[in-house]
Amino acid sequence: MFLRQLRDVRGLGGSKRNHPDLQQPRINNDEADIQVLMDLMENTWINPLRHDQDDLVNLSTGALGTAEVASDLHSNRTTSHSDLLKHSK
Repeated sequence: MFLRQLRDVRGLGGSKRNHPDLQQPRINNDEADIQVLMDLMENTWINPLRHDQDDLVNLSTGALGTAEVASDLHSNRTTSHSDLLKHSK
Protein backbone atom coordinates (compact mmCIF):
# COMPACT_ATOMS: atom_id res chain seq x y z
CA MET A 1 0.00 0.00 0.00
CA PHE A 2 2.69 2.54 1.00
CA LEU A 3 4.95 1.67 -1.90
CA ARG A 4 2.00 1.92 -4.27
CA GLN A 5 1.13 5.38 -2.92
CA LEU A 6 4.75 6.50 -3.24
CA ARG A 7 4.85 5.20 -6.79
CA ASP A 8 1.62 7.06 -7.64
CA VAL A 9 2.96 10.31 -6.19
CA ARG A 10 6.19 9.98 -8.14
CA GLY A 11 4.30 9.20 -11.35
CA LEU A 12 5.85 5.78 -11.68
CA GLY A 13 3.22 3.50 -13.00
CA GLY A 14 2.40 0.92 -15.57
CA SER A 15 5.28 -0.94 -17.20
CA LYS A 16 8.05 0.58 -15.02
CA ARG A 17 7.01 -1.67 -12.11
CA ASN A 18 9.54 -4.42 -12.80
CA HIS A 19 11.36 -4.30 -9.46
CA PRO A 20 10.34 -7.21 -7.20
CA ASP A 21 9.76 -4.86 -4.23
CA LEU A 22 7.02 -3.09 -6.20
CA GLN A 23 5.03 -6.21 -7.04
CA GLN A 24 1.75 -6.67 -5.20
CA PRO A 25 2.64 -10.01 -3.54
CA ARG A 26 5.81 -8.49 -2.04
CA ILE A 27 3.88 -5.43 -0.88
CA ASN A 28 1.24 -7.64 0.75
CA ASN A 29 3.93 -9.72 2.50
CA ASP A 30 5.69 -6.58 3.74
CA GLU A 31 2.47 -5.12 5.12
CA ALA A 32 1.63 -8.43 6.84
CA ASP A 33 5.12 -8.46 8.40
CA ILE A 34 4.62 -4.89 9.64
CA GLN A 35 1.31 -5.88 11.24
CA VAL A 36 3.00 -8.79 13.06
CA LEU A 37 5.70 -6.44 14.41
CA MET A 38 3.12 -3.82 15.45
CA ASP A 39 1.11 -6.49 17.26
CA LEU A 40 4.24 -7.72 19.04
CA MET A 41 5.25 -4.22 20.13
CA GLU A 42 1.77 -3.13 21.21
CA ASN A 43 0.53 -6.31 22.90
CA THR A 44 3.62 -8.14 24.16
CA TRP A 45 6.40 -5.68 24.91
CA ILE A 46 6.20 -3.05 27.63
CA ASN A 47 6.15 0.41 26.12
CA PRO A 48 8.06 2.71 28.50
CA LEU A 49 6.58 5.81 26.87
CA ARG A 50 2.92 4.98 27.47
CA HIS A 51 1.37 7.28 30.03
CA ASP A 52 -0.99 4.58 31.32
CA GLN A 53 1.81 2.05 31.92
CA ASP A 54 1.98 1.11 35.62
CA ASP A 55 5.00 -1.19 35.45
CA LEU A 56 8.37 0.25 36.35
CA VAL A 57 10.88 -1.39 34.01
CA ASN A 58 14.66 -1.15 33.80
CA LEU A 59 15.25 -0.37 30.13
CA SER A 60 18.71 -1.98 30.13
CA THR A 61 17.80 -5.31 31.70
CA GLY A 62 14.03 -5.52 31.29
CA ALA A 63 13.69 -6.29 35.02
CA LEU A 64 10.51 -5.11 36.70
CA GLY A 65 10.92 -2.75 39.63
CA THR A 66 9.55 -3.85 42.98
CA ALA A 67 6.75 -2.06 44.81
CA GLU A 68 9.37 -0.79 47.28
CA VAL A 69 11.38 0.86 44.49
CA ALA A 70 8.26 2.42 42.98
CA SER A 71 7.20 3.77 46.38
CA ASP A 72 10.67 5.21 47.00
CA LEU A 73 10.70 6.94 43.60
CA HIS A 74 7.22 8.34 44.20
CA SER A 75 8.15 9.72 47.62
CA ASN A 76 11.33 11.28 46.19
CA ARG A 77 9.30 12.90 43.42
CA THR A 78 6.82 14.29 45.94
CA THR A 79 9.65 15.64 48.13
CA SER A 80 11.43 17.16 45.14
CA HIS A 81 8.22 18.83 43.97
CA SER A 82 7.59 20.24 47.45
CA ASP A 83 11.16 21.58 47.61
CA LEU A 84 10.77 23.17 44.21
CA LEU A 85 7.59 24.94 45.31
CA LYS A 86 9.30 26.21 48.47
CA HIS A 87 12.27 27.64 46.59
CA SER A 88 10.30 29.12 43.73
CA LYS A 89 8.32 31.51 45.96
